Amino acid sequence: MTAYAVGFPPSRSCLWDNTHIGGSSDLRISSKHLLVSLRSAPLLSAWRHACHSSRASVSCFLVARAQPTQDEKVILEVDRFDPGRTDGLPTSLLPSDLAISCDILLNHDPMAVSHLLYNLSTFHQAFSFVTQSLHTVTSLDVGRVLAMKVCLTCSHDRIYLIEFACVLPEDSIVTAPIRDIPIVPTALARNLTTSLSLSALQGQVKHGYLTMDACRKLLLLLHSDPKANQLPLVGM
Repeated sequence: MTAYAVGFPPSRSCLWDNTHIGGSSDLRISSKHLLVSLRSAPLLSAWRHACHSSRASVSCFLVARAQPTQDEKVILEVDRFDPGRTDGLPTSLLPSDLAISCDILLNHDPMAVSHLLYNLSTFHQAFSFVTQSLHTVTSLDVGRVLAMKVCLTCSHDRIYLIEFACVLPEDSIVTAPIRDIPIVPTALARNLTTSLSLSALQGQVKHGYLTMDACRKLLLLLHSDPKANQLPLVGM
């Protein structure tokens, strides 16, 4: 077998016509785009767990799933309670789960507990978690770039206050539409143009990379494709 070096046609400026044919959009995750949907079942489970404890402060977890919406928002659906292990980690998590650290305070003043959500030490831990998540070689998920905490203030007969706080990266990507670029008609390209795409069938967002052939047609690659480490990449 003969190996050939992969290269693109000579170009002075760009591999394709990058003239904008429409307005630009700023893509980012911010507090304006982040929504929390909290079901009553995990909330009541956390409250009962605290009431059965003899301590005034109880630590546990609420488990959520990140769901992107059509209007460029992200909904965190909190649908499970996790009491946590003795080492302070969640009991069990699925690959798409986001563990939200939860502190439950019994018979505390609701107006005096906001500082318990984040202090200097927990901020450093959150920054470290987000940084490690962004420098991983595994599939990037929305839930993995968020560090969230929740604090419940309650008594043995009611919940007074629910407070959420979140640390997330403040990065943005400016996008703009350009003229169509031909795509090499591979099985992956055909799959993405149908209603039964990989993302739709598996219920999660997929990501991959773009390379080009000698005719400047785009070739789509999944992130797990070995060729992604061998070919020059032009996008993702």
